[in-house]
Amino acid sequence: IHLDNIKAAARAGKHVCSEKPLARTIGQAQEAVRVCEEAGVVLFVAHVLRWFPEFKHLRDLVASGAIGDPVIARTSRGGTFPRGSDYWFSDMKASGGVVHDLIVHDFDWLRWCFGKVKRVYARGLYEKKMRFLDYALVTLRFESGVIAHVEGTWARPSGFVTDVEIAGTEGLLRFSNRESAPLVIERKSSDAQAPAVAVPSSPTAVNPYYLELDHFITCLEQGSVPDVTGQDGLEAVRIAESALRSISSGQPVSIA
Repeated sequence: IHLDNIKAAARAGKHVCSEKPLARTIGQAQEAVRVCEEAGVVLFVAHVLRWFPEFKHLRDLVASGAIGDPVIARTSRGGTFPRGSDYWFSDMKASGGVVHDLIVHDFDWLRWCFGKVKRVYARGLYEKKMRFLDYALVTLRFESGVIAHVEGTWARPSGFVTDVEIAGTEGLLRFSNRESAPLVIERKSSDAQAPAVAVPSSPTAVNPYYLELDHFITCLEQGSVPDVTGQDGLEAVRIAESALRSISSGQPVSIA
């Protein structure tokens, strides 16, 4: 549903802010990028996780070497099934299910942290009555050597939960929205009794959705490249589609 609107806006000479995922398929995402490039307009994909303070702080800590070289990452994201829009989300061909709608957030954020993904392996479970994918576990292997396990579910009875762990050669980063001090860094120390260093961050200080739109507008005013480009949106779709192919085939999928 994004592609038609992106094409109409681009042909009218309007810059584009697209909700994630950029498209349902790689081909549609490629066309969206091409149309905007040919029209000379900016294509910004609203992968809002980059503007959540906890996730930005996690990425900054990884980049600073706070835990040494990153080795393993684990993310988990889930809530109840989104039952609006006449069960549109249960139509796998239209929505892509939990992989395209939910954990595509994590695919983009993990690429931002660790670089290019080279291989994807995934398994999934389907709700018995409606046959929609309501649980997926995706393993990503990055060219950098990092391995990430990405879990997503729409099967929770209530609430919404996000958890992250990143293990490095010198320590561990943990985040959970269920904890009062949600972001914690644990470093190696010669003192075995040294406590973990809590790094609190307020998710409500400034609305992340406002921050991403403010960033988009600022880029247009200054003529700068957005932090999330159409190509970034395309790569997130590529990972998501590869995960669905892996779930279907039971085999790993290499990303060229």
